[in-house]
Amino acid sequence: MSKNYKLLNELFDKVLACTYIQSDYMEAFIMKLDEIYKFSDQRLPLNTLIFVNSLKSRFYSLPQVFAPEYYLKLALGPLRYSLHISTSNMFNIGYVVLVLRNCLLSVENESIGRNQWTFFLEFLADFLMCCEECTLCEVRVVCMDTFKMFLSKFESIAQVLIIRKLFSMIRKDEIQRKNLHKVNIYDEKSLKFEAQLLAWIIDLFRSKLNYEVFRRELGYFWCDIINIRYPCLSDGLQYYLSVFIFAQEQALRRMNPELVLNIYKHYLQPLQSQISDWTELVKVEERQISRGSLEVPPNQLSISMERLEMESRRQHDVQSLPLLQFQYSQTLNFVETFLRYAHML
Repeated sequence: MSKNYKLLNELFDKVLACTYIQSDYMEAFIMKLDEIYKFSDQRLPLNTLIFVNSLKSRFYSLPQVFAPEYYLKLALGPLRYSLHISTSNMFNIGYVVLVLRNCLLSVENESIGRNQWTFFLEFLADFLMCCEECTLCEVRVVCMDTFKMFLSKFESIAQVLIIRKLFSMIRKDEIQRKNLHKVNIYDEKSLKFEAQLLAWIIDLFRSKLNYEVFRRELGYFWCDIINIRYPCLSDGLQYYLSVFIFAQEQALRRMNPELVLNIYKHYLQPLQSQISDWTELVKVEERQISRGSLEVPPNQLSISMERLEMESRRQHDVQSLPLLQFQYSQTLNFVETFLRYAHML
């Protein structure tokens, strides 16, 4: 392909895809682009904007004779490339979500078999980036709903495998941004909010406990959970809250008392000392503040900035601690009540 056509593709994928374009302007542009490609006996490349145009225009509409699952697979390549361009541009991700939701609407729930989950895994891992991207604002909420919608299209055993694999990938820092867009080369490549995303994955698993296959996997999933610890509890606040609520749900639903006993002995009780240490640390810092020992002369700017950051973190700890303590005590209460009911405590 000549350099000029490569530039056209760059314009299509990295400029227009990250810009708001009215439907009629987009259609006119694609029609003109199609003429240019035909002049050299080439086909217009299939990309996300072509799919968007096919939803809104009669020109270059994709044939609807494809089976819904095949149509979804056809779209994944261009959509994944768009995710590699940018996961923080609202327009780019908006186009991805528009096409993806349209594809998923025609796919029946639990119709994608367990033998196909690996084909979709890499796309789901890339799309997960959008679910923690705060710059997307309300689009992020739609991304999270779309992810859950996508997950529901797999049979239940495949859903378990996907959730556990993604949980493992997050923990091992295997989900990375590609940043093909030149504007975004300095964006962080790793997840920005790991603890929050892990918490969301745990909540997803908890929401599926009506499925027998998810209940059978509880022991294995808890093995994944207990291997994650945050040195500073405030860094993992959302994660710990989701873990506590997960344990509460099992206790309230009286699921697997042997497993709950193991959780109580090997996770909840040891965590108590860490929470106590954190509580004492917050109290010490409070006493230092009250004595003015953290004050810094105004001419020491760099030290002042460090102290400002420390103060911001301290305020976060002070606000987070009561919530963590409350949920922890509630969890102990529910778990101990269940274990006494099961004559195991």
